[in-house]
Amino acid sequence: MKNIKILSIIALILMTLACDEDYEAPYFFTDVEWKMSETPLDTMFALAQDDYISFVDLSQGASSHQWTIDEGCYFLRPEFSKSDTVYTDFIDQSVGNMSSEARAHILFAKSGIKEVHLYNTYPDSAAFISAEDDTIPTVRMGDEWVIDTTFLVDVYAHIEPAFKVYFGETLVKEVLATDIPSEEDRPTWDTVTVEVGQELTYVDLTTIGRPNRRTWMMDGGVPATSNDSSANIAYYKMGVATGSVNVSRAGDLPQGSTSKLIPLIVKVVQSSQPFEYTGKAQEIGDKLIGFNVTGEVADFFGEEANFTVRAKNIGFDETIEVSGAKVSSTDATMIELTLADEVYNTDSVWITYAGGNIQSLDERELQAFEDKLVSMEIGGAVTNSTKMGFETPSANFKKGFADGWWVGNQNPVVFARTEDLAAKGVASMSCTFDGSGTTFKAAAAAFLANGAVAPAGPYIEKIKVYVDENTTLKVFRTYMTTPAYTNAWDISEIEKGTWVTLTKKVEITGQPTKNYGVRINDADNPGVTGTQLIYFDDMELIPLEARP
Repeated sequence: MKNIKILSIIALILMTLACDEDYEAPYFFTDVEWKMSETPLDTMFALAQDDYISFVDLSQGASSHQWTIDEGCYFLRPEFSKSDTVYTDFIDQSVGNMSSEARAHILFAKSGIKEVHLYNTYPDSAAFISAEDDTIPTVRMGDEWVIDTTFLVDVYAHIEPAFKVYFGETLVKEVLATDIPSEEDRPTWDTVTVEVGQELTYVDLTTIGRPNRRTWMMDGGVPATSNDSSANIAYYKMGVATGSVNVSRAGDLPQGSTSKLIPLIVKVVQSSQPFEYTGKAQEIGDKLIGFNVTGEVADFFGEEANFTVRAKNIGFDETIEVSGAKVSSTDATMIELTLADEVYNTDSVWITYAGGNIQSLDERELQAFEDKLVSMEIGGAVTNSTKMGFETPSANFKKGFADGWWVGNQNPVVFARTEDLAAKGVASMSCTFDGSGTTFKAAAAAFLANGAVAPAGPYIEKIKVYVDENTTLKVFRTYMTTPAYTNAWDISEIEKGTWVTLTKKVEITGQPTKNYGVRINDADNPGVTGTQLIYFDDMELIPLEARP
């Protein structure tokens, strides 16, 4: 970080040449040059409080030079090293705020914008030329030439964390920047009582030191750490919980951090609420489903027989044996059920719990529940997201100005890629026409993602649309030529003036390979007149698993 060693070598070479009695300068010259151990950001240096910058005046032929520093800044003696972290012991008490030494190590002990002033005189004209070719010339004053320049240093104060803690809307603790909590004062800390499953909100209000990050560290809270400026921390285990916060500067800012205890004892007591299913049953893996409950679950065993899992599909309606039941290793509020047989994402799956011996950590019994629908895991789309999102432009109007698309010899232009509106990314496909009486269509010939396999069978089809508020269009279709496929989308009741995602489960009878797009048929829209405007974006085909 510091360049003292390099600067010392430069200065040593210059001193050696100057002290050599046999050395004779070929001619007298003046030159303006200086170096610093830090690189300025824009127009000033940025530095943490109680850190230093080394300035070295390398000018040649100067008659005099002088450094002047602001209040709260100090010249340091040169015997400190880079391994030192506290520099106050090296303050040069023999000088005040001015020094005529060529080298100036300056400690910045107070925050704010500080000035370091360099005033040099020369017998002849000269100029300083920066690495960016900016020139600062000397100015003639009487019989001398003068360089009079000021370096600005933005000194960042030590970080002093400040924060508030809320229980719902109620403020339960405020810690000011000037407060310094300690473990010794723990007997005097405030106490807040929460039930298992309830939350406290921790709000970072730190401004002193201009930090840009913080980490909440919560012993007994969930999550155990959070980087949010306003962190919601839940408590699931009965007992006592505490925490601390570390507030820091990082990135391009001068590095710095301060930790502070949160002087608040969180007393977690048994919940008065029922311990029950929360409505988040989902497929989480192969033969694995899970559901969440209103609190952390105590370890249990032998509860498999108390669960019933039922799967239903075309020609299939059976109970699936539960071969395992346990608390999730990654989420203590989730119970995982291992199934003896496969389930498919085209199945409708329900969970029933007859009641048993499952308890929360605060010793509440899990309430029985019946026929809770499981959200089945849906894979990714096989369609090319860039092409089906109209992201790549084309200059060809027959392509609707979208690479990979084809709209034909439209006159006037009906389909056109636009960056005026997009559901995602930068572009969408607009479709505008007057009245009806014609069929319009646009399709992408090769629409699959690289390497994607698209078998015949069930799919989830998705498309995002934006219908202009004055548009009366009733129906558009998505279609494919290979295999022959069409799907009508009724938009007569759709919300207008905003993006809406349309989703439908469909059956494609052959392997999708060619010409997938959108079409507007006159026969689907009787009585539609006037200017119509609709935007399309992010067309997706997501294959589903057909039950064998």
